[in-house]
Amino acid sequence: MVDRGPLPYLDPTLDVVFKLLLTRKPVLLRDMLQGILARPVGEPAILNPGIPGELAGDKQIVLDIRAMLADRSRVDLEMQRCTVPALIARFIYYVARDYSNQLRRGEKYHLLTPTIGIIWLAEPMVPALDRFHSVFELRERHTNRRLTDHLAIHLIQLSAIPSEDETDEDEDATRVRRWARFFAARDEAELDRLAQEDPIMEIAKNTLEQLSLDPSVRRQLLERERTPR
Repeated sequence: MVDRGPLPYLDPTLDVVFKLLLTRKPVLLRDMLQGILARPVGEPAILNPGIPGELAGDKQIVLDIRAMLADRSRVDLEMQRCTVPALIARFIYYVARDYSNQLRRGEKYHLLTPTIGIIWLAEPMVPALDRFHSVFELRERHTNRRLTDHLAIHLIQLSAIPSEDETDEDEDATRVRRWARFFAARDEAELDRLAQEDPIMEIAKNTLEQLSLDPSVRRQLLERERTPR
């Protein structure tokens, strides 16, 4: 797990904080998704906003963010601090369920739109998978030809953040790496550097500060921490 050091703010890799950060300031969610998907996404419509009080203390509840993009494609986004054996199976199930739930009884299959799963991982999922940003899709095994763009899963590992010397990035990849640095920041100086690099990071830092000062957020975190797994 990422060692964040003595930061004066709440840890944004906590699922409650992660969700509140991106849903209270949708401009942050848009920036993140645009970087990860490497395309314009418009104004995401959040399909499951908020964290009902009775859910905050239930550790069995996955506090993901489900959103619909301007082109009507859908995203299921979450932060995972600890990797567990059933993580990938659960996430595939969530993505497939979101995809199938688009249709009501009697509706035609051509109405289906892509569903994309995105997991930020605070600790490595598989030791052999040392890529920072991996994308898994339905492809033909021998030719690598993609069958469809309707299902994809992105895994982003904070343990494998590339340094500026290691990569020749485009604007979108730089944006994703900047978000990774935000989640992995070990001191306030790093957050200040990010805020100076990009206005979005300044908004993210200020929003995290506001959440850290909010008694209701701290109460939700305490309830979630006290609840046995």
